[in-house]
Amino acid sequence: MSEQQPPQQSDPQQPYPQPQTPYPQQPYPQPAYAQQPPPNYYVPPQKSNVLRNVLLILCAVAVLFIGGCAVTVGFLFKEVGESIDEGLSKDEPVVVAEGKAFQRDGFEVEKGWKVAPADFGDLTITGLEVALNEDEDTDGRTARFSFRFYDGKRVAAEADCYSNEMQPGESSAMECGSFDPDTTYDTIKVADTW
Repeated sequence: MSEQQPPQQSDPQQPYPQPQTPYPQQPYPQPAYAQQPPPNYYVPPQKSNVLRNVLLILCAVAVLFIGGCAVTVGFLFKEVGESIDEGLSKDEPVVVAEGKAFQRDGFEVEKGWKVAPADFGDLTITGLEVALNEDEDTDGRTARFSFRFYDGKRVAAEADCYSNEMQPGESSAMECGSFDPDTTYDTIKVADTW
């Protein structure tokens, strides 16, 4: 007798009946090594350069502004320096000859003045007439000069002279005074006093 196999019964563990096959189930096929990945249809949005451009423009404007300020400050320092140098050059004493005309700081001193002793033996200058010849629009100026009398390199005496206030084109006599006694000298230098 041959043994009969019982009819196929389904496995209670499996939800669907599985036919029995003489071959086991094959694994899923593996992709080939040279296979290309699928195409990417996602295109990332372009980066915006607006912020970078605005920052570059602001930096350029800042550099130009700072450079312009530096040039302006440099120009002002140069002008002030030249003005100071010009003012200092007016303060430098110049040699004059007694009785001769000379010009100083927009004023013109007429010839004919002389150095003489004052009433009490002090040094003075007589006959000193000055005219304001500058073209600038002023509210009036007073001439103030300091005459220094040198004996070699030694300042032997000094006399300060001043005029009345004058407008351009006007002239005035100058009053001079000194506390130094009349002395011998070989050079006279004149400087502005302020």
